Order: sequence, then structure tokens, then C-alpha cells
Amino acid sequence: MKALSIRQPWPWAIQHLGKRVENRKWNTHYRGDFFIHASQGLTWDELEGFADFVRAEKLSGDVAGQRMRPDSFERGGLVGVARLVDVVKSADLLPAGQRPWFFGPVGFLLADIRSFPLIPCKGALGFFDLPRDIEARAMRMLAA
Repeated sequence: MKALSIRQPWPWAIQHLGKRVENRKWNTHYRGDFFIHASQGLTWDELEGFADFVRAEKLSGDVAGQRMRPDSFERGGLVGVARLVDVVKSADLLPAGQRPWFFGPVGFLLADIRSFPLIPCKGALGFFDLPRDIEARAMRMLAA
């Protein structure tokens, strides 16, 4: 199964706030399950932008109790799995509740989100293959 690196706090939003659109600058023909890899990097500016977005959209006043510090988020490994079901290029093609999450220019529509504890591993650009031992460990987590 493929994996896709996503910078925090967006994987957290996928897992906890109902974010079902992953924004990219590139398109893909890939459809199906993939592991969510939480990238290692996270800046204060990214975190503040996320907090501003959450407040503006009234998604959660305190972001569901999450401490808004870079060390609050799992990073540098696999944190779950999702299914890529479609790709859109306009927020108008999304259900109303998902439109605020679309920043474009391309949105990957996600379904069947499942989380598990962090499995440390390196990420990569685009959809990427995992080392066999890491993939096997992640598959065992899903089966449990």
C-alpha cells in the first residue's frame, strides 16, 4: 500500500476534525487506500495559521482540547490510513461541510479514515512505497 506525507496539523484534522479533503498542487490517478504519514516538519506559522482557520470556521473553540504547540502533534511517521475516492478542482464539487477545507488547486477526497499510534518512518514526496517491515507493522495495527 502507498503512503502520503502530510504536514501537521492537517493529519490531526483528518483524524479528529472531519477534514476529508487533502489539498495538493498536483493531480493523481491513484485511488484506494493509503497510509497517512505525518511529516516531521511543523512551524509556528503553520500552527498559527491552522488555529486561525479553525477559529474562523468555528470548527472547535479549543481545537478539541489540543494544545496548540508543535510538540503536541505526532510527527515523523505513520498515523493512520485513508481511502482516496476522488479528486476535485473546485470547492463547488464538495459537500457543504467540506468546502472550507478546500484550498486547491487540487483536492483529494478522503473516506474511511482509521487512526493508530505513531509508527516512526521517513516520508517522501508524492505517494511512496514503505519499507516492507514498516508496512507489515502498519498492517498489523490495522488488523488489531
